[in-house]
Parts: sequence; C-alpha cells; structure tokens
Amino acid sequence: MKHFSKAMSMKVNHGARRAHAGKGRAAGSRRRIAALLLGSLLLGPHSLRAQAPSPPGVLAPPPAGAPSLIPAPPAPPGIVPPPGGFVPRIFAPSPGQPAPPPAASVPAPSPPRPGAAPAPAGTSVRLQATPRLGSPPLTRGLIWRVYADKPRLDGKVAILTQSTEAQPLFRLPPGAYLVNAAYGRATVTRRLEVGLNPVADTFVLTAGALRLQATAGERIIPDTRVTYSVSAGPGPGGTTLVENVRAGRILRLPVGDYFVNSRYGEANAFMAGDVKIESGRLTEVTMKHRAAQITLKLVSAPGGEALANTAWTVLTPGGDTVQESIGAFPIMVLGAGDYTVIARNDQRIFNARFSVETGRDREVEVVAK
Repeated sequence: MKHFSKAMSMKVNHGARRAHAGKGRAAGSRRRIAALLLGSLLLGPHSLRAQAPSPPGVLAPPPAGAPSLIPAPPAPPGIVPPPGGFVPRIFAPSPGQPAPPPAASVPAPSPPRPGAAPAPAGTSVRLQATPRLGSPPLTRGLIWRVYADKPRLDGKVAILTQSTEAQPLFRLPPGAYLVNAAYGRATVTRRLEVGLNPVADTFVLTAGALRLQATAGERIIPDTRVTYSVSAGPGPGGTTLVENVRAGRILRLPVGDYFVNSRYGEANAFMAGDVKIESGRLTEVTMKHRAAQITLKLVSAPGGEALANTAWTVLTPGGDTVQESIGAFPIMVLGAGDYTVIARNDQRIFNARFSVETGRDREVEVVAK
C-alpha cells in the first residue's frame, strides 16, 4: 500500500512536472509570437510577411528578386510601373497602424497656352525698295515674291512666299533665293544669300508714277466718260503696256518715254501725246480734248417732244460714218467740227447739219418735215 501510494505520488509528481513543462513551452511559444508581432509592428508589414508563415490556402508573396508567375495587377493611380512590368503589391496596414503617406505623383506637363503662337523658324529677312539711291523708301504699291534658287524638274521656278507690304519681314531657312520686287510695271529681281544672321536689304527700282485726267474746254471730264491707253514711246506704234485706264488712277512705270492715248466717249474724240517718266517722281498729265457732248432729238416742231423709235447716223462732211444709235435722246461725244445727221422714223428719213464746238455741250433738234 505504501509502495502503491509512493508510485502514485511519483506519477502525480511526474504528471505535474510534465504539465508544468507543457505550460512553460506554451508560455514560451506565446512569448515568441508576441515578439514576432512586436517586431512586425516596429519594422513594418514587409518584415511580418518575410517571417510569419502564410495561413493555409493563401500564397505567400514571393521573396525579393524572385520572378512572378502571376500577371502584375494594373498600377494604382499615381504609381509609375518600373521597367519590366512588375508592380509591387500594396498591403493594407495592420489595425491600429497609421496608413503610409500616398505616393507622390509625377505632375503632367502643362499644355500650351491657347492662342500662343509658335516661335518663328528661319532667319529674319527684312526688305525695302526705293526709286533711286538716297531717296526715301517706297511706302505702297509694292509686291514682293520669293522664289526657289533652282527650277523644278518641269523647268519652272517655284514661288515660296510673297507679300504686298512695303517693307515685309520674311523668315527663311539658310540658303539661296531669287527675290522679285514689282512696282507696277517696274520690276527688279536679285539673288539673295541667307545665312544664320538677320538680313536687311534695299532694292533700287528706277521707276516713277503717272496720273492722268482730261478736260473739254474749261471743264474736267468725268472719270467714267474717258479712258486711256499707255504704250512704249516715244511716238505711236509702240507696244501697248496698259489700256482702258480710268482717270485718276496712278500708274507705276519704269523710267522712260511713253505714248498716251485718251478717248472721250465712244466716237471720234481722241487726244494723244508723249510723256516722260522720271525716277521717284509722280508725273501728272492733263489731256485737253477738243470735243463736246451732243444730245439728238427728232421733233415734229421746234421745241417739241422727241419722237421715239428713231434710228440715228452721224456722218462726217465726207460721208464717213462716225456713230450710230437708236432712241429718242441719244447722247454722243463728238470731236469739234461739222457733221451731218440722218434720222429714220416710221419709214421716213430726215437729215440736218450741225457743228460741234469744244466744251459746248448742247441739244441738236431735227425737225420732221
């Protein structure tokens, strides 16, 4: 009995020691887990991920540097993927741990300002023209054209740019160009070399200007009733340069001699003469016509009403036809001199003679009797 009691006491003591050892081991495990948790809190979630075992059924993140067999998820906003396509997985912080600051995003480049003009490219080329050396530059009436230095395959020279400004500013890449300056019919073409430095050049156009008007007696003829033509002179027979020019228009011509022909009306009132154009000067010419404006009337009695549907023919004393017309009040501009007029109305023919004096506009009545 004592032996049994002693044996039982030894078993109890041994069980107690085993229980005590088990409790010690459990306490040690708890202390190690607590230490691991404390370390993870101090070192961050990556330390915990590196040491803590993954729960069953959950894949642990791959070790640093190991290739991933799972496609990388799309990068969160503000995160720029590194080369190679790997995007680091972001883990939520542990309860009670402050969230890490958001990753700094790279600011996108600001778009260009609306309406902002791009910086001009090419070398600055400023041009002006003058009628002669030492005179002020021309301020109007110029046309500038810039051509390529060499022709195309079809043999034509390509025009690159042009301007109607008096002193244009071109932007041209370095190279050689043909520049043409036109001042009316006066033109000059020069070869221009453009480098990296700004260019300023003056073209000399030996040209002048011509302005025309006409009179009949002491009266200035309205611009709508007279036209002009200009040909190379001196004298008639030269090449016609400009025609159907209205009075008051300024013609820009090269220096030289010209022949001007003025026509008043549509019949035989002409005036012509030579004109000399000088460099840098405006030449004003007045053409003095020896003519007048005549209104024809066919009446039943002097001072009566004009008869409608009348056909008219005006002849010179030698029988040459000067002008024809149909109507009750035809208006004709005729040179000074003597004329015969024939009126046809209702199958009847009437005629009369009259004279034209310079600058004396009047009515001519033909009495039907």
